[in-house]
Amino acid sequence: MNISEVLKTAMRGELEGRELYKTMAEKTDDSRAKEIFSKMSDEENSHLTILQQILKHIAKGEDYTIPQIPKKVTFEAGESPIFSKDFKKRIKDKHFEMSALSMALKLEYDSFTFYSQCEKDTDDKALKSFFKYLSAWEKEHYDNINKQMKFLEDDYFVANQFTPF
Repeated sequence: MNISEVLKTAMRGELEGRELYKTMAEKTDDSRAKEIFSKMSDEENSHLTILQQILKHIAKGEDYTIPQIPKKVTFEAGESPIFSKDFKKRIKDKHFEMSALSMALKLEYDSFTFYSQCEKDTDDKALKSFFKYLSAWEKEHYDNINKQMKFLEDDYFVANQFTPF
């Protein structure tokens, strides 16, 4: 396992997540989703910054410590963890939001499976713990995005005549 390459791959994923959530926050008209996506972008940026710091220390052969990362996002309990329930009533022309949720779902899946594999592959205790933590964090994002998609999907399909009935 080349830890520098692993960290660079992780940084690319966090950067992609940051930019996707930033764009989602800018483009959605749902105020709750705007706030959540903005905080998700900030979280991805925090992960990116820490990964950059770790890589810098490793490149110099220095010891490093992994700081605690405060969570900024609190997902709503229930069937609509990201968007307001009112958003579902206006779902027909929300093609950007539905497409972006689909991309975010894939991104988060790739992230939590990547970090899970990194946890298994490294012998470094600090990195093992950090990768486990990131995997669980990204899995939470995945689960909430997936729940949100399931809540909106049928209405979106019907409103846009994607279903035969």
